[in-house]
Amino acid sequence: MSAALVTTQRTRGQLRSSLARVALAASQIDAHYQRFGPDRPWGFADPTSWKCSPRYCSHWASCPGGAGL
Repeated sequence: MSAALVTTQRTRGQLRSSLARVALAASQIDAHYQRFGPDRPWGFADPTSWKCSPRYCSHWASCPGGAGL
């Protein structure tokens, strides 16, 4: 695995748009945390994903997308 520094150019509007998307994601995370807490699934899991299984998710048994159907 490696990383590289990539220089780009953005307008002020594009930067504000990116910041707005980050702020929206942060507010959704906070809302889900307030509603469900740290120990419940937040509803963003994709039931068709390999991560949605008892092996990788401790909430699989009670999740509506997992065995809790």
